[in-house]
Amino acid sequence: MKQKLITGSRGSELALLQAKFIKWELEKAHKNISIEIKLIKNNLKSIL
Repeated sequence: MKQKLITGSRGSELALLQAKFIKWELEKAHKNISIEIKLIKNNLKSIL
């Protein structure tokens, strides 16, 4: 049975590309894991 891991990424093209690269490499090296990428959104204007 595969273990499921969830990771977060910003929605920019670069951030998603980096997250997908890590996902593919980890899944290739560790056949017993499945990784899901969830988008993290924030509104910095509300913080400032």
